[in-house]
Amino acid sequence: MIADAGAGEVDIYEPETKRLSRIREVDKKIAFNSPVGVTVSSDGMIIVVDSSLKKVFAIDAKGRSRFILEEKDGLTRPTGVFAKEE
Repeated sequence: MIADAGAGEVDIYEPETKRLSRIREVDKKIAFNSPVGVTVSSDGMIIVVDSSLKKVFAIDAKGRSRFILEEKDGLTRPTGVFAKEE
């Protein structure tokens, strides 16, 4: 997984198939602006930090949101992410 802040997307590279897919938005309505961190949780959710939007998104591989943390939740300009394995 690659957070590409310049392109405003998260890239998912699958080495077995040499396939590259891109996620550029959440729920087909919120476009990433500056994704700076990405990881995968133990249950397969993709966690994306967008510092410019001041949000942390938990999404599936199709870009559908599971939950969103944002400024009202206490985030000012998030930049890092880590998913602990259960």
